[in-house]
Amino acid sequence: VDREAQIIYHASHTGAMFVRDTKKILGILKELTAGTDAETWMKGKKCGRQAMIALQTHYDGESEGERRKQVARADLEKLFYRNETTYSFEKYITKLKQIFNVLEKYNVPVYEEQKVQYLLDKVNCPNPELKTE
Repeated sequence: VDREAQIIYHASHTGAMFVRDTKKILGILKELTAGTDAETWMKGKKCGRQAMIALQTHYDGESEGERRKQVARADLEKLFYRNETTYSFEKYITKLKQIFNVLEKYNVPVYEEQKVQYLLDKVNCPNPELKTE
């Protein structure tokens, strides 16, 4: 951990500097969330730190993590590649990578061998010359 990260991590949550900074952060968050659903989750918060914690809890809390894992698994089941005309291979492998990244973020292990197997199993090639079965 570098020096700047240590300073941030060990910053005091009391005193004049904290009060000044937390008001500034609260103002920035209110400005960014004005007129959005996120504004609701910050309602009544008087401190930027409390507002940020409320947003993190709602948008990246345990329930949201479970939902994201379910969506990733569902996307993995319905994702396939047929040809460049309908869905490019680049988009296909990018979507696979995004799914694997979500699962990794929430500690759902997908081993490299499994990733390759998903990649190959979901390629639906109508050309009989290219089939590997």
